[in-house]
Amino acid sequence: MRLIKSVDDSGGVPQATRDARLVVADRTRLLRRAVGVLLFVFIGGLALHLRVVDLLHRPLPAPAQVGSADQFYFAYGSNMPTRYLYNVRGVLPAESNPGFINDYEVSFLSSGLRVLEPAFSFLYRSEGKKAYGVLHRVSSEDLVKIKASEGALYQWRTLSVVLNHGQVVGAQTLVRLSPGEAGVPSERYLNLLIEGATEHGLPSAYIAQLRALPSAYVPVLSELTGAALQAVVMIRSGKCTWLLSC
Repeated sequence: MRLIKSVDDSGGVPQATRDARLVVADRTRLLRRAVGVLLFVFIGGLALHLRVVDLLHRPLPAPAQVGSADQFYFAYGSNMPTRYLYNVRGVLPAESNPGFINDYEVSFLSSGLRVLEPAFSFLYRSEGKKAYGVLHRVSSEDLVKIKASEGALYQWRTLSVVLNHGQVVGAQTLVRLSPGEAGVPSERYLNLLIEGATEHGLPSAYIAQLRALPSAYVPVLSELTGAALQAVVMIRSGKCTWLLSC
């Protein structure tokens, strides 16, 4: 007895072959769409990255008038460098000095995007330790900008900052009530801390400690993620519009 294969009405192609071709065609269409979406995201991310880099490296204007800057803000993270504080948050201090807070510590805690931006700096109480940072003198309007652009994981406190010459100044800063889980900062974020600490003359031992810390970096993705985060802060602080017109 002879077996007869099922065929279609045109060309004699077996049904199984036609089904397989349809599956391949569907997968090809999906793949093309996915590649198109990824390409669109990559080009958009690259354009955003280039725009943010340009904004970050713009020259600083003259400092604010002395009389209008009557608020003290203690920065220990990415707000230490003047370049970042102004070009990202739109805040230009009238004066900045290195200092520290007794019985507190700066630590990197896991609260960000794993792998790309895993951890950010937090200030929390730690007996016998010193938290190093920069005391910025800013206007009340600028302090409002800083507060508006910070995340919800922080709590504002007024703490005593000790300056190099021994003067003690009460300043507003952000603290975290519990230590949380330690994490590794991104290379981008850690470099901001090193830049700020170097610019404002923090102790060389502290700068060496920062330089010795491990950091996270994924080629291309880290740059794109960092640009997106900085763009969000620029918008939240009022420095730029949604179209990054600054």
